[in-house]
Amino acid sequence: MNSNNNAAPANNLCVVDDDEAVRRSLGLLLLSRGYAVQTFASGEAFLEGTDLQRAGCVIMDLRMEGMSGLQVFDTLRTQDSPLVVIFLSGHGDIPMAVEAVQNGAFGWLEKPCNDERLLDTIARALQQAGEIATRRQARQAAQALWDKLTPREMQVARLVAEHDAAARVGRFQPGDQPQQRGLAAARGAEQRQHLAGLHAQAGGLQAARAVGVGLRA
Repeated sequence: MNSNNNAAPANNLCVVDDDEAVRRSLGLLLLSRGYAVQTFASGEAFLEGTDLQRAGCVIMDLRMEGMSGLQVFDTLRTQDSPLVVIFLSGHGDIPMAVEAVQNGAFGWLEKPCNDERLLDTIARALQQAGEIATRRQARQAAQALWDKLTPREMQVARLVAEHDAAARVGRFQPGDQPQQRGLAAARGAEQRQHLAGLHAQAGGLQAARAVGVGLRA
């Protein structure tokens, strides 16, 4: 299913429950508070009917006919989905819900849950979804800039990312003046600082690649 992956997470709120009464009540509650919401009667329908790569929040029952909530959650994890998951559980499902949270779910609420507690949890989950979306956009922007680099710039960027450039900053020709050495050292420090910022922003290999952008300036 195609959609705008960069759309606001608050516009991507899903309820997945095989109990029609639950879907109806939650849907009406969320609509009354100004949320755009989609409801799904099964995990299979949810996986087929929504964009799994678009940030947002999913409120999902743990036990459903067909795929369980945990199975759907495992599918989301396998596909590296940015969707933030809140589980709804019955009293007997609490150990399963706790395990799901330990495996990366945002949280869980026991049925029946208080409306205000549910809304507060959703608001916090959507805030996290927004942060995930921001990080993903930063990585995409870094990748786009990396793709514009020349092979030589890519090579230098990798050296900086591997901290090899730190050893090269102090290598100067015998005829270099003190001012030139100071300027070169300052530039090297600036590049390393730029790398650190990108590494925190983009993460992993893509951050190492993205640092090459600073070398173009």
